[in-house]
Amino acid sequence: MIKLSQLLGHNRVTCVSHCLHNLVTVDTMNPVEEVHVLLTKCTEAIKTLHFRSFMLDSDRLKQEDEKITEARVMSTVLQVHEVLQADENTMSEMEDGVDTDVINHATASEGSATGR
Repeated sequence: MIKLSQLLGHNRVTCVSHCLHNLVTVDTMNPVEEVHVLLTKCTEAIKTLHFRSFMLDSDRLKQEDEKITEARVMSTVLQVHEVLQADENTMSEMEDGVDTDVINHATASEGSATGR
């Protein structure tokens, strides 16, 4: 591009590059209807994919957040279940121990009352 600019007598390479770009893309391709239709479809497809990828990323993040929330809820439910199970076991042990103590105490009281 630099050599071409020198040969054409231009000091600014960007002007020559821009002119060549316009010549190839605007002046040559746009008049051909099929190429123009194809370029329009490609542009629309790229725009759709770009915005759709944003939506897909957003949906994926929502699903990940829901999974994390679900895991936290399940963890909390399991912890509550363990606490309830421990309380139930403790209560049944206490009930068994109280009944045995009451029976032992009642038997001891009867024995002392009868003189044994």
